[in-house]
Amino acid sequence: MVINPDNLLAAFLAFDTRFQQVFKSVMPWGEKIATTMPSNTKEGRTPWLKALPTMREWLGPRVVNNLSTNIQSLVNKKFELTFGITREDFEDDIIGVYGPAVEEMARQAAKWPDYQLAAALQAGTSSLCHDGSNFFSATHKIDPDGVSTTDTQSNYTSSGMALTAAHYDAARAERAQLKREDNKPMGVGSTLLIVPPQLEFTAKQIVQADLIVAAAGANAATGSQTNVYKGTADVLVIPELANEATAWYLADDKRAVKPLIWQLRQSPEFTYLNRPDDPNVFLMDEFLFGTRARGVAGYGPYYLISKYVA
Repeated sequence: MVINPDNLLAAFLAFDTRFQQVFKSVMPWGEKIATTMPSNTKEGRTPWLKALPTMREWLGPRVVNNLSTNIQSLVNKKFELTFGITREDFEDDIIGVYGPAVEEMARQAAKWPDYQLAAALQAGTSSLCHDGSNFFSATHKIDPDGVSTTDTQSNYTSSGMALTAAHYDAARAERAQLKREDNKPMGVGSTLLIVPPQLEFTAKQIVQADLIVAAAGANAATGSQTNVYKGTADVLVIPELANEATAWYLADDKRAVKPLIWQLRQSPEFTYLNRPDDPNVFLMDEFLFGTRARGVAGYGPYYLISKYVA
């Protein structure tokens, strides 16, 4: 290939087209458990309102409830992935071998939020959320700003909760008892069962099978009984959680606000240095192409998700 501006531009525009096609085809799982918050500055400040009271019968004048907020600050982080193509490969017209690298770069860019959200999910036992406790904690204060700050509730069980039908039932019951600041039931659901790949079979057995193995003496003729848990939750298998093989999560994913936050400052963009007089070409005899993005993962309301470990 003759090295001239037109040929170089055509080659990199073809790479860009390939990047965009693959990027759009990838289906990340992050949007299922994270609210995307656009960001226009270096740091985003997210307010979380305390739970509103329930509706009351209107007798006399309205009762005005003052809203208080907890501010969470998230500083955007910068990410990149870069490849180089030697000038000789352009001259010898073998740049086609870099096509798969462009496609893989696009997949990695599309999965970028997933990797950050998975890390935040696993770090939740040691990272603070908006109420001042670790995101996953057994001692969340029900009303941290109220008169009584000793009453607590949990969204974390650190041991003894292997994923079984019985423990799934217990977890659902525990989450149904979560309270608001006014000490009334919060009404959160348990609509999403999140597991690592090692627990996929067990999770699908619990919420998708028609029958489950019966307890001793129950329906002894068939050895099974109707699965009352079928359809109570969707299953989300997250490959990035494989390093915690016995941990699983229950979340309410049916609300406008999700358990996690994905603060997006700059979506991944494909860029390149392909001019013969660019410093990288002059000094290293190498053309560069890559992607760049900015964003950060954070935590939403803790009560929308609970973590359990065997």
